[in-house]
Amino acid sequence: TALHTNNLITQAHLNLLKIEKLIQNCINITFSQNTLKCLLKDELISLKDNKLYLINSALILENNHTLYSPHSDFKTQLQNRKDLYNDNEHISYAYKINKIEKISILENGISTNFTGSFIPLQAQLVIKLQNEELIYEIKPKFNEQLNQQGLISKNISSFNLQNNKLKICLKRQTKYCLEKRILL
Repeated sequence: TALHTNNLITQAHLNLLKIEKLIQNCINITFSQNTLKCLLKDELISLKDNKLYLINSALILENNHTLYSPHSDFKTQLQNRKDLYNDNEHISYAYKINKIEKISILENGISTNFTGSFIPLQAQLVIKLQNEELIYEIKPKFNEQLNQQGLISKNISSFNLQNNKLKICLKRQTKYCLEKRILL
C-alpha cells in the first residue's frame, strides 16, 4: 500500500540521517562486511566570558623537559569522559601520525610520549548490521572496556558505504533502499 511505502521511505531517510549525525565528527572511516568503524573527534566546547572555545588546543609543547598543552582544559575534558562513560581514569586520547596515543593527566601537568599537534579523540564508533538490526557501539577506551551499545533500527537487510555514498535497505513485506551522498 501507499502508506506502507511512505513509512518505509521515511524510516530509511531517518536512519540515514541518524547515521550521518553519528559519523559527522569521525576521522579514519573504514567500512567492511556491513560494519563501519571510525574515530570520534573530541570537540568539546565550553563557554568562557560569553565566548565559545574548544577546551583542547590539540597541541603539546615541551619546556625544560615539562610537557604542557596551551589553552587546554583537561579537567573539563576528563569530567566529560566520566559523565559520559563512567571513565575514572585520568587519561585523554589523541590521534597522532596514524596512531592512538594516551595523554596521562597529572596533578600538575601531563605525560605522554609525543609533542606537537594532534587530534583529540573521544571514542571509537562502530556501526554494524547484525541479524537485521543496525547497531552502534561506542568504545571510549578503544577496546572492550566501558562500551556502550544501542539500536539504530530493526528490519535492515543491507547497509553499505561505497564511493562516499551511504546505502541502507529496509525489509518488511517489501524491500526499500535509499542512498545518500555524505561528506567524509
